[in-house]
Amino acid sequence: QCDWSSDVCSSDLTSALAVGSNLLAFPVIGRDSVGAMNAAGDTYTVQTAGDYNLSISAYVNTGASTTAFQLQIYKNGVLYAIPSNIPVTSGVGFTATVSLIMANMVAGDTIKIYAWVNAGTATTVHSDGNKLTSLSISKIQGNPVVQATDTVSCKYTGTSTAAATTTIIALNTKDHDTTNSYNMTTGVWTCQIGRAHV
Repeated sequence: QCDWSSDVCSSDLTSALAVGSNLLAFPVIGRDSVGAMNAAGDTYTVQTAGDYNLSISAYVNTGASTTAFQLQIYKNGVLYAIPSNIPVTSGVGFTATVSLIMANMVAGDTIKIYAWVNAGTATTVHSDGNKLTSLSISKIQGNPVVQATDTVSCKYTGTSTAAATTTIIALNTKDHDTTNSYNMTTGVWTCQIGRAHV
Protein backbone atom coordinates (compact mmCIF):
# COMPACT_ATOMS: atom_id res chain seq x y z
CA GLN A 1 0.00 0.00 0.00
CA CYS A 2 1.03 3.62 -0.48
CA ASP A 3 1.75 6.01 2.36
CA TRP A 4 -0.71 8.88 2.81
CA SER A 5 -0.26 12.12 4.72
CA SER A 6 -2.86 14.73 5.69
CA ASP A 7 -5.27 15.45 2.82
CA VAL A 8 -3.31 13.12 0.51
CA CYS A 9 -4.59 10.09 -1.42
CA SER A 10 -2.41 7.40 -2.98
CA SER A 11 -3.04 3.93 -4.33
CA ASP A 12 -2.44 1.56 -7.22
CA LEU A 13 -4.70 0.00 -9.82
CA THR A 14 -5.20 -2.61 -12.50
CA SER A 15 -7.14 -1.59 -15.57
CA ALA A 16 -7.60 -2.80 -19.16
CA LEU A 17 -8.51 0.13 -21.40
CA ALA A 18 -11.22 0.33 -24.03
CA VAL A 19 -10.95 2.79 -26.92
CA GLY A 20 -11.83 6.28 -25.64
CA SER A 21 -11.83 7.58 -22.07
CA ASN A 22 -11.63 5.11 -19.18
CA LEU A 23 -12.30 6.05 -15.55
CA LEU A 24 -9.40 4.83 -13.42
CA ALA A 25 -9.98 3.36 -9.97
CA PHE A 26 -7.37 3.44 -7.19
CA PRO A 27 -8.72 0.85 -4.73
CA VAL A 28 -5.57 0.08 -2.69
CA ILE A 29 -5.66 2.86 -0.10
CA GLY A 30 -2.85 3.50 2.35
CA ARG A 31 -4.40 6.33 4.37
CA ASP A 32 -7.11 8.92 3.79
CA SER A 33 -7.01 11.38 6.67
CA VAL A 34 -10.11 13.30 5.56
CA GLY A 35 -12.25 10.55 3.99
CA ALA A 36 -12.09 12.19 0.57
CA MET A 37 -11.80 9.09 -1.64
CA ASN A 38 -14.94 7.05 -2.22
CA ALA A 39 -15.16 3.31 -1.59
CA ALA A 40 -14.64 2.44 -5.26
CA GLY A 41 -11.41 4.47 -5.32
CA ASP A 42 -12.40 6.44 -8.43
CA THR A 43 -13.73 9.77 -7.07
CA TYR A 44 -11.98 12.25 -4.78
CA THR A 45 -14.31 14.80 -3.16
CA VAL A 46 -12.74 18.01 -1.90
CA GLN A 47 -13.48 18.54 1.80
CA THR A 48 -12.18 22.10 2.29
CA ALA A 49 -11.66 25.01 -0.12
CA GLY A 50 -8.19 25.73 -1.47
CA ASP A 51 -5.62 24.82 -4.08
CA TYR A 52 -4.80 21.14 -4.58
CA ASN A 53 -1.74 19.42 -5.99
CA LEU A 54 -2.20 16.26 -8.07
CA SER A 55 0.61 13.81 -8.83
CA ILE A 56 -0.11 10.83 -11.06
CA SER A 57 2.19 8.08 -12.29
CA ALA A 58 0.81 5.38 -14.60
CA TYR A 59 2.77 2.52 -16.14
CA VAL A 60 1.13 1.53 -19.43
CA ASN A 61 1.54 -1.33 -21.89
CA THR A 62 0.08 -0.56 -25.32
CA GLY A 63 -1.89 -3.04 -27.37
CA ALA A 64 -2.09 -3.54 -31.12
CA SER A 65 -2.86 -0.39 -33.17
CA THR A 66 -2.69 2.01 -30.22
CA THR A 67 -0.82 5.18 -31.25
CA ALA A 68 -1.87 7.77 -28.65
CA PHE A 69 -2.38 7.80 -24.87
CA GLN A 70 -3.65 10.55 -22.56
CA LEU A 71 -4.12 11.07 -18.85
CA GLN A 72 -7.20 13.27 -18.38
CA ILE A 73 -8.32 15.19 -15.28
CA TYR A 74 -12.05 15.74 -14.75
CA LYS A 75 -13.51 18.27 -12.28
CA ASN A 76 -17.18 17.89 -11.39
CA GLY A 77 -17.70 15.60 -14.39
CA VAL A 78 -16.20 18.07 -16.89
CA LEU A 79 -12.81 17.75 -18.59
CA TYR A 80 -10.42 20.05 -16.72
CA ALA A 81 -7.04 19.29 -18.29
CA ILE A 82 -5.11 16.84 -20.49
CA PRO A 83 -1.67 17.22 -18.93
CA SER A 84 -0.24 14.09 -20.56
CA ASN A 85 -0.68 13.44 -24.31
CA ILE A 86 1.79 10.83 -25.54
CA PRO A 87 2.29 9.44 -29.07
CA VAL A 88 3.08 5.72 -28.74
CA THR A 89 3.57 2.56 -30.75
CA SER A 90 1.94 -0.79 -30.11
CA GLY A 91 3.55 -3.31 -27.82
CA VAL A 92 5.60 -0.91 -25.69
CA GLY A 93 5.69 -0.08 -22.00
CA PHE A 94 6.12 3.44 -20.64
CA THR A 95 5.39 5.59 -17.61
CA ALA A 96 3.11 8.61 -17.94
CA THR A 97 3.66 11.13 -15.13
CA VAL A 98 1.69 14.26 -14.28
CA SER A 99 1.96 16.94 -11.60
CA LEU A 100 -0.35 19.94 -11.64
CA ILE A 101 -2.19 22.42 -9.45
CA MET A 102 -6.00 22.61 -9.37
CA ALA A 103 -6.63 26.13 -8.06
CA ASN A 104 -9.69 27.56 -6.29
CA MET A 105 -11.33 24.26 -5.45
CA VAL A 106 -14.33 24.36 -3.11
CA ALA A 107 -15.87 21.81 -0.78
CA GLY A 108 -17.87 19.28 -2.76
CA ASP A 109 -15.82 19.53 -5.96
CA THR A 110 -14.97 16.11 -7.37
CA ILE A 111 -11.79 14.94 -9.09
CA LYS A 112 -11.60 11.91 -11.38
CA ILE A 113 -8.71 10.54 -13.43
CA TYR A 114 -9.26 9.04 -16.87
CA ALA A 115 -6.96 7.20 -19.26
CA TRP A 116 -7.68 7.65 -22.96
CA VAL A 117 -6.47 5.59 -25.93
CA ASN A 118 -7.24 6.29 -29.56
CA ALA A 119 -7.42 2.75 -30.93
CA GLY A 120 -6.39 -0.85 -30.49
CA THR A 121 -6.96 -3.60 -27.98
CA ALA A 122 -5.31 -4.90 -24.81
CA THR A 123 -3.74 -1.61 -23.69
CA THR A 124 -3.40 -1.88 -19.91
CA VAL A 125 -2.41 0.20 -16.91
CA HIS A 126 -0.22 -1.90 -14.60
CA SER A 127 -1.48 -3.35 -11.35
CA ASP A 128 -0.36 -2.64 -7.81
CA GLY A 129 1.90 -5.70 -7.83
CA ASN A 130 4.92 -3.67 -8.93
CA LYS A 131 3.81 -0.34 -7.39
CA LEU A 132 4.18 1.39 -10.76
CA THR A 133 0.89 3.27 -10.84
CA SER A 134 -0.24 5.72 -8.16
CA LEU A 135 -2.26 8.86 -7.42
CA SER A 136 -1.51 11.50 -4.81
CA ILE A 137 -3.79 14.47 -4.02
CA SER A 138 -2.81 17.03 -1.40
CA LYS A 139 -4.13 20.39 -0.28
CA ILE A 140 -1.59 23.21 -0.48
CA GLN A 141 -1.21 25.19 2.72
CA GLY A 142 -0.08 28.81 2.32
CA ASN A 143 -0.09 32.30 3.77
CA PRO A 144 -1.77 35.48 2.44
CA VAL A 145 1.67 36.98 1.80
CA VAL A 146 4.05 35.02 -0.43
CA GLN A 147 6.72 33.42 1.72
CA ALA A 148 9.72 31.29 0.76
CA THR A 149 7.78 28.13 1.60
CA ASP A 150 4.61 28.95 -0.38
CA THR A 151 3.60 27.33 -3.65
CA VAL A 152 3.74 29.57 -6.70
CA SER A 153 1.78 28.20 -9.64
CA CYS A 154 0.08 29.27 -12.83
CA LYS A 155 -1.64 27.72 -15.81
CA TYR A 156 -2.07 29.46 -19.16
CA THR A 157 -3.10 28.14 -22.56
CA GLY A 158 -3.37 29.70 -25.99
CA THR A 159 -3.66 29.23 -29.72
CA SER A 160 -0.60 31.19 -30.81
CA THR A 161 1.46 29.75 -33.64
CA ALA A 162 4.95 30.62 -34.83
CA ALA A 163 7.36 29.69 -37.59
CA ALA A 164 10.20 27.29 -36.82
CA THR A 165 12.43 30.01 -35.43
CA THR A 166 13.35 31.17 -31.95
CA THR A 167 10.46 33.35 -30.78
CA ILE A 168 8.38 34.07 -27.70
CA ILE A 169 4.90 32.55 -27.75
CA ALA A 170 2.50 34.49 -25.52
CA LEU A 171 -0.31 32.38 -24.04
CA ASN A 172 -3.53 34.38 -23.87
CA THR A 173 -5.96 32.30 -21.76
CA LYS A 174 -5.52 32.34 -17.98
CA ASP A 175 -6.72 29.47 -15.80
CA HIS A 176 -5.01 30.61 -12.61
CA ASP A 177 -1.90 32.47 -11.45
CA THR A 178 -1.33 32.58 -7.70
CA THR A 179 1.06 35.55 -7.92
CA ASN A 180 0.05 37.16 -11.25
CA SER A 181 3.58 36.54 -12.49
CA TYR A 182 2.86 35.94 -16.18
CA ASN A 183 2.33 38.73 -18.74
CA MET A 184 -0.05 37.52 -21.46
CA THR A 185 1.05 40.32 -23.81
CA THR A 186 4.81 39.83 -23.65
CA GLY A 187 4.88 36.13 -22.75
CA VAL A 188 7.27 36.84 -19.87
CA TRP A 189 6.97 35.18 -16.44
CA THR A 190 8.53 37.19 -13.59
CA CYS A 191 9.83 35.43 -10.47
CA GLN A 192 8.22 36.91 -7.34
CA ILE A 193 10.38 35.26 -4.67
CA GLY A 194 13.92 33.93 -4.63
CA ARG A 195 13.54 30.16 -4.78
CA ALA A 196 13.41 27.30 -7.24
CA HIS A 197 10.26 27.01 -9.39
CA VAL A 198 9.08 23.97 -11.31
